[in-house]
Amino acid sequence: MNNFRFDSETHTYWMDNRKLPGVTGILTDAGLINTDWFQEEHANRGTAVHTACLYWLQNDLDEESLDPQLAGYLEGFKEFMHKSGFSPEMSLVEKPRYDALKLFAGTPDLPGYMNSLPVIIDIKSGGVYPYHALQLAAYKILLRVNGFQALKRYVLQLRPNGSSKLHEFKDINDEGVFLAALTLYQWKYKNGGK
Repeated sequence: MNNFRFDSETHTYWMDNRKLPGVTGILTDAGLINTDWFQEEHANRGTAVHTACLYWLQNDLDEESLDPQLAGYLEGFKEFMHKSGFSPEMSLVEKPRYDALKLFAGTPDLPGYMNSLPVIIDIKSGGVYPYHALQLAAYKILLRVNGFQALKRYVLQLRPNGSSKLHEFKDINDEGVFLAALTLYQWKYKNGGK
């Protein structure tokens, strides 16, 4: 049995003593994510929005203590939950996953059911970009390995004004593109590039 663990301090995934690449790292290494505009402030906001949504789902959020700058994002999330009828699979929400054969890992945001279909939703508090389709394809692989067959992939874009927009990704080639990026990453690792 593999000993899988996630180190939240360093945001690293481990299987036994082997460090597994994460989905975002694989896509970045392949040049599919433009990091030129990366700002730590935006990454921190994204983490805070994810945390607020997760705590709200768990009925463990003290909304009075929520940073006022995050309130609109949470309102957008709550509105989406109310109007969409989405039902999260709480045993899988924000839980690190790995593929022992393909040797990568990641943390899918919101696996669950919408219109009775199993889906995966990724929460974004900024823009929506083409690489998100690949990220979701990777999460779909990780969920499938763990017994959850997501049929549809979405980004839920939350905005500070309390609105939200659901973006669906339908290209069946996305999984193949992600696997090509993973293969490139592993080739570089094996040949001294990591």
